[in-house]
Amino acid sequence: PESGSPFRLLQERSPIDIAVMKEIKRQLNDDLRGAVYSVIENKAVAALEKIDRVSPGAVPRQSGSPVPARSVTEIPPPQKDENGYVLPGPTVIDAIVSDYMSRTPAAREETLIVVSLNVDRRAVNAGIHQAMVDAKELGERVVVVPVLERVSGGRHDFNRIDAWQTGQVVLASERYLTVTGVDRGTKNVLLRDEEGRMRYYSPAELNATEIEVFRQEKLELRTGDSIRMSKTRRDMGHAAHEQYRVSALRDNGDIVLSGAAGEKVINPGEIQADRHIDYAWAVTGYAGECAGAAWCDEWHAGLLHQSVQGKGACSGVYRQSPEVGGGTHTGG
Repeated sequence: PESGSPFRLLQERSPIDIAVMKEIKRQLNDDLRGAVYSVIENKAVAALEKIDRVSPGAVPRQSGSPVPARSVTEIPPPQKDENGYVLPGPTVIDAIVSDYMSRTPAAREETLIVVSLNVDRRAVNAGIHQAMVDAKELGERVVVVPVLERVSGGRHDFNRIDAWQTGQVVLASERYLTVTGVDRGTKNVLLRDEEGRMRYYSPAELNATEIEVFRQEKLELRTGDSIRMSKTRRDMGHAAHEQYRVSALRDNGDIVLSGAAGEKVINPGEIQADRHIDYAWAVTGYAGECAGAAWCDEWHAGLLHQSVQGKGACSGVYRQSPEVGGGTHTGG
C-alpha cells in the first residue's frame, strides 16, 4: 500500500475532526508569499522574480558594510586556466561568510544558514569561525577537542566489511566501542569498549539498524563560539540541536556553555557522550528548517527561495554546492 494510505483511511473513516492547513503564515511579505506558492507550483523563474522585488536592506548590517544591490545575485563558478586548474577567486562559501559577517550581532543571533550537504555545512562553519577569529570577535585561548561526526549512508551499509575502518566509534545500547581493527580475511571487525574489553562484529550477521557509527574529528573552540549538540543523549542531559555559546574554557578540560536551556558543562576530552557537538552557524535542512530564526539563509543545489518569518526576513538564500563552485545568492 501507499505510505499515506493509513492516514487517508483514518481521515475518511474515523469520527475525528480534521483541519486542513493550506494557508501560508510564515511569509508576511506579499511577494515572498507569492514566491513560496510559485515554488510549490514548480515555477522557479517566477519565484526568483518575486524574490528580487524585495529590498535586500531588510537585514540589519554593520556600519560600513555593503548592502547587496539586489536580493538575487548570481555567483559564477570559479574560472579555470588552460590546464583545467581552478584559479583563485571568490566562491559561494566566501559569499556566505561575507554576508553573515556583515550583519549586526543582533541579526546574527537571529540568523540560521541551512544547507543540503554535511560537507557544505562544515565548509561554511569553518569559514565563519575563521572570519570571527580574524576579526578578533572570539577569545584568544584555543582548545582543540575531539568530536564525533556521524557516518551517513544506507541503512545496511555496515553489513558490508568494506564500510568499516579502524578508528571509527560505534554507539550501541548507549555504550561506545572503538574499532581497533578490521580483518578483511575473516570479515570480522574488532572493537574495544570504554572499559577496555574486546569484542568483535561479523558485519554480515549484524543488525545494523541497532547501531550508529561515527568518525573521530577535531574541533577548535574559543570563547564566543556558537555550537550545538548534534545528538540526543537523555542520560547525559543532551538534546539534539540545542544551541549554546562557549562562555568559558577551564584548565581541567571542562567547556562551559550558555544558552536558552541554561548553563551546561561538558568535557569532550574525557567523556565520549560529550563529543556530539559542532558549530551552530550552519546546519543541514534536517536539523534546521528555519526553526526559531528571524533570518534563514537557505542554500542548496538547484532551486532558490527567500521567505519571511514572524520576527523578520529569511534572506541570503544560497543554492549551489561549493564542490560545483557557482551559485545564486539572495542577499536581502
